Amino acid sequence: MKDYSNIDIYDMLGISKDSSFETIEFRMKKFEELVKRNPTEESLRIFSKIEDKYQKLLREEKLKKDDVYSDNTFMNMVNENHAKRSETYRLQPSDNKPKQAKSVKIKSKIIKVIAGVMVGVCAIGLIKAGANNLKKTDNENNVCVEYTVQLGDTKERLSGLFKEYGVSYLEVSGAYRDADYIYEGDVVIGRTTKAIADDLVAKGLARIISIDEAVELLGENNSLIGEFRAYANGNSDMVFFVPEQKTMA
Repeated sequence: MKDYSNIDIYDMLGISKDSSFETIEFRMKKFEELVKRNPTEESLRIFSKIEDKYQKLLREEKLKKDDVYSDNTFMNMVNENHAKRSETYRLQPSDNKPKQAKSVKIKSKIIKVIAGVMVGVCAIGLIKAGANNLKKTDNENNVCVEYTVQLGDTKERLSGLFKEYGVSYLEVSGAYRDADYIYEGDVVIGRTTKAIADDLVAKGLARIISIDEAVELLGENNSLIGEFRAYANGNSDMVFFVPEQKTMA
């Protein structure tokens, strides 16, 4: 049986002799983890010898603490804490050996953790940026218009023109109306951008109205939706475009 009595704890832990006690303590934990992965009879003997030397260093560390701190109450707390930590290094042979794990360098683990945190932070940043962009786009659709449906118009076309819209007048109603279609002559109230609103007005297809008139017209047909309904209920924080009021000279 090989004699490990002269084993050097610093060499086995891969640290210099002037390393701090915290470094020694950290390396001991890592060494214990490695032994636990494949606890052979020889590895347990080696760990036992290193653990004895560690306990000696631990006692020396306690003596240093005694020189620095004179408060007995504080020292009792320190000793109790060291005692609890030192108990974690007691390793007993077990018949239920854990499976051999792949060796992973500590440094690579730290890099992976940092990379994971950075990816998480970047993802949160992208989500927030996306939400802000959607909010900005939504706020740009703040011009209310009254639009008369033209021959050839479809629901898809209206969805392209307006962020959202409701119907204030039905050209065809009752049993003759198909809910999947819109009809020429229907009047819708929608909110869109200033550029689209100006284009529709220039073509003679719509007129720009105030949010109050929009809510009134949609309310008459029970068609309040989205931001229109929110405004009617006093829950909208959108700043709607205010059309110019023309007066007689």
